[in-house]
Amino acid sequence: MESGTEVLRVTAAIVSAFQTAADTLEVIQDRKGKKKRKKDKEVEELLEIKILHKSLVEVIGRSPNFLH
Repeated sequence: MESGTEVLRVTAAIVSAFQTAADTLEVIQDRKGKKKRKKDKEVEELLEIKILHKSLVEVIGRSPNFLH
């Protein structure tokens, strides 16, 4: 019976190792997703600033006395 107990222990250790690996992979994927969302948000903000700047430059260009 002792070998049956060892088999159960080894099986439990293997299952535990796979579960730990799956949990670790989930954490890594979550962090990667957060970084990507943050980068996407930063790119979107930069595009919005660029569009705003372009609009302001166009308005000033059409109205030379705009600031006076």
